[in-house]
Amino acid sequence: MNTRYTELQTKWGVVVASDKVGGWVVLETAVPVEPSVVFDQDRTKDFGLVHRRKTLTHPAISSAITIATHAVRLSGEPHSEIIYGPTQSVRLSAHPVHGYDAVHGVQIWLGDPDAEPAPPRTIEGWSYDPNEKMTYHGKGVDPNILGVDEPRPLIVAAPAYFQQFDRFERELEVGQFVSAVGEGTVPEGHSFEGDVELTDGHGVERTIHVTGRGVNVGTSRPMVHGLLHDITDIRPPSGHFERRFARDMAKIIGATHGVGHYDFQTKMVTEWLTDPPAPLHRWKAAAPQYHPDECPRICDALQPLTDGRSEYVEMTVRLRFPDTDWIPATLGLRAAHAGPRGRGLLTVRSATPT
Repeated sequence: MNTRYTELQTKWGVVVASDKVGGWVVLETAVPVEPSVVFDQDRTKDFGLVHRRKTLTHPAISSAITIATHAVRLSGEPHSEIIYGPTQSVRLSAHPVHGYDAVHGVQIWLGDPDAEPAPPRTIEGWSYDPNEKMTYHGKGVDPNILGVDEPRPLIVAAPAYFQQFDRFERELEVGQFVSAVGEGTVPEGHSFEGDVELTDGHGVERTIHVTGRGVNVGTSRPMVHGLLHDITDIRPPSGHFERRFARDMAKIIGATHGVGHYDFQTKMVTEWLTDPPAPLHRWKAAAPQYHPDECPRICDALQPLTDGRSEYVEMTVRLRFPDTDWIPATLGLRAAHAGPRGRGLLTVRSATPT
């Protein structure tokens, strides 16, 4: 752990009194030029700037936080220092939040120099590739956020994680967000934040605050980088289980085919309510590739759903996965919310006997 000492040259008094600065501040670092505050002691923040936080307005404090954040982002190691003032001093302790292959955030504790920092909050990093439609998660996401003990690949399709969600009020908006990042229609650093309520692998209900920012927007490899922060102690789950109810209903009606939530804008299944039958079962872990000859016909078939002229379409198409040949499949899509940014229920089954 690196230790650095910073001396404050000017009087700053109660501005940094421990009762005002004590606790954890979480900064996301997707856009390294200026880290953004997404959590402050006991509440979430909408990507605020460090120097605008009322208890960090003194330039020496905001500067120390910014320098520590950059150091931890680059090293991936914890950092600590004592910030000395003429009448009062503050301990700063910084911990990295690891994503798949980089540090996605830093959580910083500020308090009395003689006090031991409180245990770090439960936060992990995640990424999403809008082109590949694959999610990249840090090693701590499964054990610490989702409560999954069995090792799983760190690169998987979104349904592997959505299947544990109980409630996600901003699901439509996150689809719009990742699509805009992929299409390059938003500026670098475009952001999203919202709460997900889920039941983890041990049956514990949690509230997870999700943040994400678009990076490399307008290039051949746009990405979303963000944080998953367990804020159950701040905002307990509401007890509403819309998605769990939908899963139970799908099991009743989907005995012979897969049923999934389908997002019109991202053109992807966000969650399988019932698993696709073989040989389409690979769809749980990877998005399929459609035969090039089919793409114009698929777009034509979906148009009545997106413009509200129809509620249901069905078609037989050819698709494949990385380790398969072309598979004939019958797809049915019913719109729950019409429009190009809407969503619906997709049913899938093999078009030939298995």
